[in-house]
Amino acid sequence: MSDHTEQPIAQDLPDDDYDPVMTPRGALVALLVLMFVSTLVDVGAGLSRRGEPVLWSLLTGLLSSFLGFYWFRLDRELRGWPRSRWLSVAIVTATPLAVPYYLARSRPRGRKLRGVAGFVGYVVLMLVASMAGAILAQLLS
Repeated sequence: MSDHTEQPIAQDLPDDDYDPVMTPRGALVALLVLMFVSTLVDVGAGLSRRGEPVLWSLLTGLLSSFLGFYWFRLDRELRGWPRSRWLSVAIVTATPLAVPYYLARSRPRGRKLRGVAGFVGYVVLMLVASMAGAILAQLLS
């Protein structure tokens, strides 16, 4: 007989162990910061006519995929949603379709539309972060 102890989920941890980055919200904030910095560098490189470094494009692409999946994983674990290989793949490869699907399926009745609307609002925030990065790049050049 194995002595299996359950690991506490983030909401069960005491306040002194709270890590704001290891939450779904922390992952979303990190993605917004990445969008801002990525656009800042992209526009700045274009304005200086140096072009965007290929390694930078690869790094930001991988980071954005990682952060999106990281958010999904944390949110799924907090809600007790079962693992799905295909949904995990879709979150990385078809984010604009997979995230609203996951939100509509994982939220309780009466909160599904609110979850999808929150995703739309987050996409708008990403656009604002991107525009802010572009404006700052132009001001700095």
